[in-house]
Amino acid sequence: MIVLRFELAYEVDRKISVQIPDENLLAVIKPREIPKLANAERKIREAISQPIKGNTISKIAEREHKVVIIVTDISRPCPDEKLVPAILEQLRYADVRDNQVSVVVATGMHRPMTRQELMTKLSEGVCERVEAINHVCTDSQNLKLIGETPNLRIPIWVNRIVLEADTVISTGMVDPHIFAGYTGGGKSVMPGVSGLQTIESMHRPEWLERPFVGICSVDHNPVRLDIDWAARRVGLRFAVNVVLNSEGEIAQVRAGDPTAVQRELAGIVDGVIRAPITELPDIVIAVPGYPKNRDLYQATRAANNFVLGPTPAVRKGGVIIVPAPCQDGTGSEIFYKWMRDAKDLDEIIERGRREMDAGSHRAYIMAKILKRADVIIVGSRIPSTVEDMKMVAAETIEEALEMSMKKMGDKAKILVSPHGLTTVPVLASEMKS
Repeated sequence: MIVLRFELAYEVDRKISVQIPDENLLAVIKPREIPKLANAERKIREAISQPIKGNTISKIAEREHKVVIIVTDISRPCPDEKLVPAILEQLRYADVRDNQVSVVVATGMHRPMTRQELMTKLSEGVCERVEAINHVCTDSQNLKLIGETPNLRIPIWVNRIVLEADTVISTGMVDPHIFAGYTGGGKSVMPGVSGLQTIESMHRPEWLERPFVGICSVDHNPVRLDIDWAARRVGLRFAVNVVLNSEGEIAQVRAGDPTAVQRELAGIVDGVIRAPITELPDIVIAVPGYPKNRDLYQATRAANNFVLGPTPAVRKGGVIIVPAPCQDGTGSEIFYKWMRDAKDLDEIIERGRREMDAGSHRAYIMAKILKRADVIIVGSRIPSTVEDMKMVAAETIEEALEMSMKKMGDKAKILVSPHGLTTVPVLASEMKS
């Protein structure tokens, strides 16, 4: 018997190894490899100075303008430490001084970043030059209602600092998203710097039952279209977005009109992330990687693509294994309580159709996933909490595989997805030619 050994991402400086008998291994799926950009900093500056649509920053911003740069938070590996300095360089060409610029962190409903995290995320140099502010979605005094979206009638509450700016610029990255199809573009505004009511409304579980809403779906997707509308309404006029390769390196960068940037990069990503599989596996190892594995809310997203993607990609009654230390806990008290308190999965699904709470959509999605397959969280620092939330906790990957093989049988087929969040498995028979 041949045993194959794989190294899987776990913590920022630590990997875990897994051994799988050759006869059980169905496949290892990854996004199609795209090379990193040579001299990424220069390519970023070139993209910013040559936008794909719309004016350059130096023509949008004026000397007396108050400028806001919306950036991603710690849960996203967007290379803001490279993007923001290049944006500031362009603002200097418009005679905009550093004291006219604020960086607003698009936390959505995530926790605020610490000062040390901000310096790591943005660089010490940026933090010394401009003010960095965490958005707080529950700070009603710093939010303003500006209307509702045309498709889903989502009320748009937005950070006042962003609204009061003369020029609004954003950074971001483009990868799959269960509601918006793909991230990027105006998503830095909605939900990034939106109020809690807006975030809850955008993530209503019922939207997932609408046509065109789902992973990899952009055209005609009402959630995506409302995001674009909200960004325009707020005044987001320029975005710098990237695509990362499987090593976390910058592989593509575009700048300019936020919707045009997002659509062009989404098209590129769509051709990279879809991975054909010949049959449904019994067991999936889906790796969220750092920093998404810091909490259960984000880490369990690694299971999304195997149940709620373009085609199901795990056998009904199978197992999905997710390695995640979850050092930040559950990531959402609502997610935790909904999962813990329900008597069964059907109760969560039905409740999700009736009620709206921040984080409840994650419970709804997890209930849908668990209706198809068991989910085992490996190496979590909160194992009893994992069990309370109707998942299974295992200390090691070996223990998780032993549990899974016991359930699915000695001949079970195992699929390994080292980049679970950015790989979308599709049955080969269902892929478009």
